[in-house]
Amino acid sequence: MLPFIQAYAMWANIPLLTAAAVPSIAFRAGYSDGANASSYTFAGCDIGAAPPAGETREVFVAVGWYQGGSASRTLSSVTIGGIAATLETPFNNGVLQALCVARAVVPTGTTADIALTFSNTVQSCNLAAYRVMNRPSAAAGASDTGSATFSAATSVGVAGMDVGAGGFILSAVAWGNTVSAPALSGLGAGSDAFLTPEATGYVAFGSAPLQASASTGNTLTWTWTTSRSGFAAAWAF
Repeated sequence: MLPFIQAYAMWANIPLLTAAAVPSIAFRAGYSDGANASSYTFAGCDIGAAPPAGETREVFVAVGWYQGGSASRTLSSVTIGGIAATLETPFNNGVLQALCVARAVVPTGTTADIALTFSNTVQSCNLAAYRVMNRPSAAAGASDTGSATFSAATSVGVAGMDVGAGGFILSAVAWGNTVSAPALSGLGAGSDAFLTPEATGYVAFGSAPLQASASTGNTLTWTWTTSRSGFAAAWAF
């Protein structure tokens, strides 16, 4: 704004018009560790640019872990840059793989340590980090969730997903054996990260971008080339 216009507006007590904060979602990076531990810390994770003044940045972390096949393990807590994250509804396929999403408002920094604690030892931990800007409500949890299992298949669809205007979806798929890099489709979705820390715990993460309008009953479909068994999940925000 030109200085004389700004000065006149202040003198005349006219509100200055500013550009609306624009919502966005961007995948930043994927991380993986097969340490066989009950806690994992991924140091210096890319969380994207810090938000401009007056805007809100959330960091969403999609998490997949291989439980080892003997007992179910839960994700107890996640911190992002030392900030406690909110955990969304987790999903698992028994005692093998499990998936969840954590989110927190992180107002500063371009990198952050992401620390995860589980109820017991897990063989591997995998995550994908997303920078989400200017949601209408940074406190809002998932508006819809879904999951689906598959056996000796080359695809799986998470069906019945509803998403609002300006909303987005995060999804993940997990297998117990070697598999090719998968693709994600539906609502303009795409695969973001394919992580392979060990031969028995493969995980992929993907996302559907901000939606121009609300829609219901959508299916997000993961596809790959070799028949495998596992499960997939999705969270709409």
